[in-house]
Formats: sequence, C-alpha cells, structure tokens
Amino acid sequence: MNAVNPYAAPQAEAQENETSNQGYYVVSPRKFLALMIGTVTLYSLYWFYRQWAAIKREDRSDIWPVARTIFAIFFTHSLFNRIDSDLRLRGGQSAWSPVATATVYVASVVVTRILDNVSARSESPGLPLAIIGFLLIVPTVWSLFSAQRVINQAENDESGQSNAHFTAANIVWLVVGAIFWLLAIFGTYATMVGDV
Repeated sequence: MNAVNPYAAPQAEAQENETSNQGYYVVSPRKFLALMIGTVTLYSLYWFYRQWAAIKREDRSDIWPVARTIFAIFFTHSLFNRIDSDLRLRGGQSAWSPVATATVYVASVVVTRILDNVSARSESPGLPLAIIGFLLIVPTVWSLFSAQRVINQAENDESGQSNAHFTAANIVWLVVGAIFWLLAIFGTYATMVGDV
C-alpha cells in the first residue's frame, strides 16, 4: 500500500522552490542602492554571502560562504571574475572590467579600515578623516552596484523585478541604518564644533 505522508511538502512546490534558488542573488538597482547606502554598506555582508551561497549550491562545492563573506577583500576578485565568466558563458556581454571593479572595492574597504584605525587611536580625529570616510562609501557602493548589474544581466532580470520589493527585514535594517547615519552626522558635527 502506498501511504501519503500528510506532513510532507507538496512535490510541485518543492521543485519550484529548488529552481527559484538557482543562480546568483538578483536585486533591483533601486533596492540595492537603498540598502547599501541606508545601512552604510552593512548590506554588503548579506550580498556577498548570498552570492557565495549561490555559487556553492550551483557547483556543489565545499566553499564556506560565511568565511568568504567575512574576508571578502581576499575573494572579491575571484567572485567578480566568476560573475563575468558566467555572463559570457550565457552569451551576454558587459562593458565592465571585473578586475578593475574588484580592485576599486578592495582599495576603498582597505583605506576605510585604515582611516577607522587612525581615527580610533587619535584623541581628536578631526573633520577631514570623517569626510574622507563618508566619501569612501561612493567607490564601495559603485563597485558592488556594477557587479549587481552584471549579475542581473546574467540572470536575465536586468531590472531585478524578481527582488524589487522591500521586506520587513529590509525596513528594519534601513531604520537601524538611519539611526547610525544620524549618530554619524551628529558626531561629525560635534567634532566640527569642537575644532572651532
């Protein structure tokens, strides 16, 4: 006798979810920029994790997405080269340079970390360091945004419509990011007034 498990997920749904999880992490440009800027680039951790988890799933490899996320600067070039290679294998072309774009990301993150350390060790870090730190968000966001556009193209969803809506978790992170932005602006203002 063929017994049906009432607690088992329906097969059609399971297969549908399995296919929807294939490929890179797609996100719309508007949502990507809002989350990257709104969370002061903290969203990049989630972004890197999702890209490496997709590669691990596709290759059935034993890479560690969490480690590659934490140490992203050491794996950005290989990720961007992989994205470019996959786009070309799927018949697409893009005007970006994966090596140059990855280098911009790595350099901006390294310089940001150095400035953070200098600022933390200094009794009076001053306004120039704070302004440079804020400005370094631009190349960081630009480089990941460039990669995201290529990913969307490779996944045949250039506008990222499959992931364009903000979830409750996205809203929570944006609120936390807004609080951080307010504190950073207030701290910069306090430093500026203190220097006068």
